[in-house]
Amino acid sequence: MTLGLTKHMFAVTRFSSWSELKTQFSDRPLWAYRGQMDSAWPLETTLYREAARNNSLEWKTLSSREDWLLYQFRRFAHHYCADLPPEKDILDWLALIQHYGGPTRLLDFSYSLYVAAFFAVETAVGDAAIWALSLPTLELATYERLGYWPTGSIDEVRRSNNSKFHELKETPTNVQTVIHVEPDRMHERLFVQQGLFLAPTDPNEPFLKNLGAAFKVRYRSVLTKREQKWTRSLDDRTGNEYGVSGYIALVKIILPKEHHREILEDLMSMNISAATLFPGLEGFSRSLRFHV
Repeated sequence: MTLGLTKHMFAVTRFSSWSELKTQFSDRPLWAYRGQMDSAWPLETTLYREAARNNSLEWKTLSSREDWLLYQFRRFAHHYCADLPPEKDILDWLALIQHYGGPTRLLDFSYSLYVAAFFAVETAVGDAAIWALSLPTLELATYERLGYWPTGSIDEVRRSNNSKFHELKETPTNVQTVIHVEPDRMHERLFVQQGLFLAPTDPNEPFLKNLGAAFKVRYRSVLTKREQKWTRSLDDRTGNEYGVSGYIALVKIILPKEHHREILEDLMSMNISAATLFPGLEGFSRSLRFHV
């Protein structure tokens, strides 16, 4: 894989305070955020993680295994849920599996920095992290990789992305990249969490390898990137488009453990808690952790 002007697409940083982080990242239209409770964790799908845990990666059959999981879920889901997607809407079915905790190639992100922060720190025992990604930059890279250029309104582009995802599910490609998709049927949690999904085109390889391929960089450079102080220069580079020298599309933000209580209290004041992000008794019960 070649290395060129895109080699600086990634940065790792931390801020001196929660307030400083909010100032820098809370107002970024069309950025997506994912919170993870351990800052050492890479970005990875549940499908890949389960295959790694079961030592079944060497067979390179995760696409067919995903199809088998989808088949099994379709067979039994009607026993538990009456309002199911049409048979042909694969993305909606995968989103439903993801919703109920099953393994898929879909990786959850949110349009909200605050929702991502909650998931990062809610039960973290050490430093957590938020991964922030520029969706327009990713989409430019993906469209170039796949050779298709959707046009029209935001909804028309979304539908084009979904259609391309379905096409690649039916006829898998050896081109590695990541597609931004959003199902037509938004279940309640996905709606309140301002959710979206990123899907690797090659589920047999790590998510970050697909993402690195989208930007034409070696994905291991993401795993070994050193932390650096956030500067005006770095911030300016997040505004550069894909292919512009030195652009930054992906930022890993470390959330030190000593800031977590302050973050949770601030989020609570915004009415962001388990009770609001997981409507129902389950979410309310989960929210009681905050009072311990």
